[in-house]
Amino acid sequence: MATQHSCQLLHPTLGTRLNGVLDPSGMVEGYRGIPFASVEKRWTRSQPVVSLGAEFDARDFGPKCPQPDALNNTLDFGPIIPFPDCGENELNCLNLNVYRPTDVDGSVTLPVLVWIHGGSLSFGANSDPIWDPAELVRWAKQNGTPVVAVTIKWALSLSMRTCLSAYDWSYRLGPFGFLSPIDPADESVQQGNFGLHDQALALEWVQRHIKGFGGDPGNVTLAGESAGGCSAHAQTIAQGSEDAPRLFRRVIMQSGNLAVMGFWDRERMDRIWRDAVRAAGLANGDGNGVDCLEAMRGLPADELLRLPPLDIDGYGVYMDDHFGNIFREAASRPGALDDLRTAADSILGKEGCKTLLQLYQLDRPEELTQEEKAERLYRFPEDARFYLPSAELQRVWPKSAFYHLTAKSPFASRCEGDSFHTLDLLYLFGNFDKWLHAEGKHDHLRLGVDIRKTWLKFMYGQSPWEGAYEARSATFGVEGVGYGEYDESRGWVEGRTERIKGLQRLGAGRVVELATRVFP
Repeated sequence: MATQHSCQLLHPTLGTRLNGVLDPSGMVEGYRGIPFASVEKRWTRSQPVVSLGAEFDARDFGPKCPQPDALNNTLDFGPIIPFPDCGENELNCLNLNVYRPTDVDGSVTLPVLVWIHGGSLSFGANSDPIWDPAELVRWAKQNGTPVVAVTIKWALSLSMRTCLSAYDWSYRLGPFGFLSPIDPADESVQQGNFGLHDQALALEWVQRHIKGFGGDPGNVTLAGESAGGCSAHAQTIAQGSEDAPRLFRRVIMQSGNLAVMGFWDRERMDRIWRDAVRAAGLANGDGNGVDCLEAMRGLPADELLRLPPLDIDGYGVYMDDHFGNIFREAASRPGALDDLRTAADSILGKEGCKTLLQLYQLDRPEELTQEEKAERLYRFPEDARFYLPSAELQRVWPKSAFYHLTAKSPFASRCEGDSFHTLDLLYLFGNFDKWLHAEGKHDHLRLGVDIRKTWLKFMYGQSPWEGAYEARSATFGVEGVGYGEYDESRGWVEGRTERIKGLQRLGAGRVVELATRVFP
């Protein structure tokens, strides 16, 4: 911290003096690691933090939720940005960071961006440098559209079930946030979704306290990518109930919504709990009773993380940096096409199965090599699990905007030349711009400007582009921004537009069910 300049804020509603840090430009104040909730013990609902004391040191990031070893680096993006060592703490990981322009005077409140980080509900933190919003806040101020940003840490979780100031927070992840114990005596424990509850408390915190940072609580945009997009979708649905408070006005879901991840029913949650109990050698694996619950609570965090289900299918989530590889490997295995045909007969009927195979040019497999079959088959889960749900949301939500990103990774890395999952973060937050400058990637720099300008227009309550809410989509690429019907010659996967229309005619819900069954 010695090389960082400090700043202070006497916050009226928190009743504390916050000591924060200035970014290197001197244009952005950062207040980090602010606790918004606390957890008494494992698998209980978090409760709001009511006092920070007379003075709070907000110069360092707060601890993150315990999580599996992950790629704590930016290797897929190319340039390496170090990840801060924040430590892990299961019960004290619920904290947030607030970033604001330095010259907020209190007479005008600014739009607020609340960012939910991704990571398959299993890893990640608000301190990860990929989505550090300080550069976005600086850029927005410099371009005349200042915002406050918030990022959160939450308890990560492994499943979900039905039951601009910039701001980002942490929430409980993995088994700490989403494993759902069997406890008939305590409904709140059995309902699970502790990580989503953490997020809701963070949004309530924003409503109570963001004005003290210069943010407008009535003009909050909730945004997230991948699992963060799924979470934002869940919070949007929760806000739709009659008795729910209005916690945000608009939402951005990037490469993730609930149709991608899905809901799990009580039967499946109970099975996962019993599998974990059995693996821990407790209660003969039946999972029932307070004694079993307390024994599971007594397991060290690192032991809990090692319990099954540890595979991708077991928790119903996907590791963010392997989406394409997973589907390609599944499509290449022997019998994959037969499995698809059998499941499609069951879910879509014989005529529906025939139509599906024709859409993907798999109706005459004897004329194809194994590589050709795998390549065509691999397109189906890509379309059905990621693109189709977004297209359906645009269809059923009257005031929604839909966009495409066609850029390919500009840096030398294992993802060079690919349009990979999470690539949009490179452009939105601008944290790789100095490398783009150094390598003369001016077309990619312009793409970042296009994306940031569009997102900021939306945060300011404007239509992000003309006709956005009349099914006129936007396509962001290094060639510029295109609007209207997608021109596949600009780099889109050939034939996808017509395939998606065909999948919609088959019934989006049934198609997603099929893709989930065959490519879980």
